[in-house]
Amino acid sequence: MPICPVCEQPVDANDAYCRYCGAALTQADEGQSAAFRELIEEYRTRTADNPDDDDAHYGLGLAYLHGGQLGPAAQALHRVIELRPDFPDAYAKLSVVYARLGQTARARQLIDEALALAPTNQQYQEISDLLSKLR
Repeated sequence: MPICPVCEQPVDANDAYCRYCGAALTQADEGQSAAFRELIEEYRTRTADNPDDDDAHYGLGLAYLHGGQLGPAAQALHRVIELRPDFPDAYAKLSVVYARLGQTARARQLIDEALALAPTNQQYQEISDLLSKLR
């Protein structure tokens, strides 16, 4: 059985992400990986310099999410919600993280919170519709 390179937990060979830490299990393009590492480092510096900068935490969460690092993405996006509980995009992106981790009930709860804040947002509705099809 394969092992996650980040948390060293056993993973299914068909999984794209580790169910324990959210790490991407497929190899990304090296140029893309380097770009995400640079972006993550930039946002980590910004959040260290100003821990209450919700925009920096959001950027960090997105960089982690798009870089396939779901655990750290969830942490950063939770911090955004702590700092700015009225920011529906943070709930929506966090719902995507939890969906990728296989936690669909939590993902549904988060997208419902995003829709409560922005009920006419079509993208949130589409995410909600997709999540309703998952078990």
